[in-house]
Amino acid sequence: MERLGRAGDALYFNSPFSYLAHMHGDHLDWLRRSVFVRLCVGTGAWEVHPTQALPSTCALADLLAAKGIPYALDVWGPDTPHDWPSWARMSALHLGSLD
Repeated sequence: MERLGRAGDALYFNSPFSYLAHMHGDHLDWLRRSVFVRLCVGTGAWEVHPTQALPSTCALADLLAAKGIPYALDVWGPDTPHDWPSWARMSALHLGSLD
């Protein structure tokens, strides 16, 4: 039985910082050919403190770049706080472009 507080497979594979950093070989090559990751973040309220959303999103973009995985980073302005209305605007823009 897994101890409380210990990271298992479920946590590891739901944390891109954990598994992408160690990814190599055929699976990484497949990702490079098969996916495109769009990252969106704002610079408004709560994007740095307390959520760390802005710096962690930028760090994920750096990791994707280092691994050669295609991505785009869309940083919105200070009028975009870390909240549901902001995510709705981001979703409307980017999900609409998937047609």
